[in-house]
Amino acid sequence: MSFLSKFTSIFQSQSTTDAQSSPSVLKLEELLTLILKPQIKFDSKICVDQLINYLSEREDHLDLFFSYIKASRLNKLAPLGLVKLLSTIHQAFATSDFMYEIAIKLRESRFQWLQQESKMLTEADEDRQRGQSLTEAADNDNDIWEFIRNYYTYLQRVAANVDLFRSVQKDHYPYTNEKEYIEPKLMFLWHYKIQNTMNTALVLLKFDLQVAEIQKFIYDDVLKFQNFLSSEITKVVDSYATLPNSDTLSLNEILSDSFKHYDIIKKFHTKAKMFQLQEPKMVQIDNGSLQEFQGFIAKLKVLNQMTFKKSIKVPNKQNPCMGVPTHNPNVIHLKATSGQFKKYQQEDSIDESEESDSIEVQDVVEDLSDKKKKTRKHQRGQSTFQQN
Repeated sequence: MSFLSKFTSIFQSQSTTDAQSSPSVLKLEELLTLILKPQIKFDSKICVDQLINYLSEREDHLDLFFSYIKASRLNKLAPLGLVKLLSTIHQAFATSDFMYEIAIKLRESRFQWLQQESKMLTEADEDRQRGQSLTEAADNDNDIWEFIRNYYTYLQRVAANVDLFRSVQKDHYPYTNEKEYIEPKLMFLWHYKIQNTMNTALVLLKFDLQVAEIQKFIYDDVLKFQNFLSSEITKVVDSYATLPNSDTLSLNEILSDSFKHYDIIKKFHTKAKMFQLQEPKMVQIDNGSLQEFQGFIAKLKVLNQMTFKKSIKVPNKQNPCMGVPTHNPNVIHLKATSGQFKKYQQEDSIDESEESDSIEVQDVVEDLSDKKKKTRKHQRGQSTFQQN
């Protein structure tokens, strides 16, 4: 059976014969055939441009597109074609004016074919654990399906944080302009969210020639996140002595993860030399300053473990909203063009009723204050480590 015949048979149950003969449906099927056709080389720019043009023609084209790709039998096609489908959606989301609309659809959509395939992957893992070997072809397909599942998870995460994604592309935090002051606790909250999003993307950067053409677009996203974070951490890391203790602990966790992320990104960059990708940035801090910072953190952790355990509130990856200041004027509800999108932002919006963190043990505060008195006084606009 030819690919076109197989493709057409999959969508026969999607609509009636009259609907299938409509120009919109026929044009969509031509587009999906172009994207899903199993071929070694595929021109992503042509596919993305055609998808954006199709979505621009009529308001109902976005609904029609997602209703088609949710087809329950789409997993009967070659998995590499489905990787290209997700990549086309990803690039259209990142580069077009349909960012919010596509984000809504990604949050709403549950691809039945992916759920079915995920169940099969689980069964294959169980077979491996029981010592049952798979054929090389089956094992290879399972690796691609695992990539598809992780790619879909990443797109879901980006769709849930669309304002953060768009802001980082413009090198500033959500709901602020680039010159606006942002409180450390709120800043670190955004850092946690960026790193959580990066974690879902980094699992996709295990270099694989089969999907390398797709991985470079994921790398572009990760690079923007990494470079933005590196610049922002560099600005604040040498002024840790002026920060509240809870913020300093948050900064330490973010800095540590930033180093780990850099190693993963750099490893992929080295293996993907043929694409001539831009190199990632690293937090700029000299060894002496880093050791001084780590020494302060070591003492702070001991004091926190012994005394602050019940009173200190430190934002962390499990609870990134912990300790966020109340009634922050910089934080507003989502200003999306589509009012429908607001309900999908509820889980990612900042809880303005969160209590600000408080430290109640006076003797420990005094001890830390003595430590900070020994540190050279920080002058606004000048690095702590640059003062004579």
